[in-house]
Amino acid sequence: MEKIRKMFSRLPFSILRPLLIFVFGISLIFTFNSCEKKEENVIKIGAILPLTGPAGVPGSKILKGLKLAFKDTNIIKLIVEDSKSNVKEGLSAYNKIITIHNPHLIIVGLSSVAKAIMPEIDKRGIPTIITLSNYPKIAKNLKYGLRFFIDAEYEVDQIVKYLQRKKIKKIGIYYMEDEGSFGVFEIFKKKFKYNIVFTETFKKEEINFRNLIIKNKNKRYEALLCIGYGSALGNLIAQIRELGIKVPIFSTSPMGSSDAQKAARNAFYENVFFTTPYFDFNTDSLANLFRQDYRKYYNSDPDFLSAFGFDIGKMIMEFLRINNYVWNNTSFIKFAKNYSSKGVSGKIFSDTLNNINPLIVIVSYTSPNEYKLYLTQNF
Repeated sequence: MEKIRKMFSRLPFSILRPLLIFVFGISLIFTFNSCEKKEENVIKIGAILPLTGPAGVPGSKILKGLKLAFKDTNIIKLIVEDSKSNVKEGLSAYNKIITIHNPHLIIVGLSSVAKAIMPEIDKRGIPTIITLSNYPKIAKNLKYGLRFFIDAEYEVDQIVKYLQRKKIKKIGIYYMEDEGSFGVFEIFKKKFKYNIVFTETFKKEEINFRNLIIKNKNKRYEALLCIGYGSALGNLIAQIRELGIKVPIFSTSPMGSSDAQKAARNAFYENVFFTTPYFDFNTDSLANLFRQDYRKYYNSDPDFLSAFGFDIGKMIMEFLRINNYVWNNTSFIKFAKNYSSKGVSGKIFSDTLNNINPLIVIVSYTSPNEYKLYLTQNF
């Protein structure tokens, strides 16, 4: 080695410089080829989720579940972009991931963002999983897309059946001004055959609902339907109770998210009914194992959204194991559209509308650890 060093030290700079450039270039080629070979063995998954903005908490919970599902594998490269709960940002994130990373699979959260990229899904032929969206039949006509979440059709069916059982025929409705909430409202209008006394909309960023509530306080309704998500939904329910309105309040699965519950405060335990996947961290062994792992990894408790994220990741890993860790777009779509399993979020089944659904029930909490379940479905 010392002889080689001395030999190089005696060379004139005019010869040494191009020689060094040549050696450096060769090393770059080997490094690039090595990276390229490694990249060939990696499954690249783009995740476009709302990590900030009004849907930031639900989006973060989905992402945590996904990461937990992939934590023991090095075959998955998760490429995460924040849509900021915004359509324009979500579309920009989608184009960025497609252009730079050439992913095998895309996971996209929120109805509004999913609808914005929908024209691109079949055109590009990249399998796409829509989540955090209960917009009715959102994936129905997609060849390369499917929804892994709850379809509002199933949620509204449960709510309408319960209202019929309780002979509630007059209802008031508050719904958020976004794609998913509007979709739930439209389905409810079609399925509820009795009297909708009033409808009011509210914004995602809304904090003070008092004037809106007082405006309708003295109207004759027997129950309220509040559709939305996040702290806005929770604040609406809290203020309804603060203004002395005691009628039952119904909502959909986003009411089960921790940010909505926290904003609702004690009102959450006051005659509030909402749809949720049928599983229990306390009694289901698979869900309980997931909760223990989640607590160990994140030092916090999971909710049903974290469970959805984990089950999406579990489905992807299951496909890879069955196919000897070789990715094929057509094979994955066929596998996913026929998927059924026992997941952390309960019994999961696929349907003819390109949905992967959990079993849905209605739940009502009377305290943090006490609740009642209603109308278990049998599909």
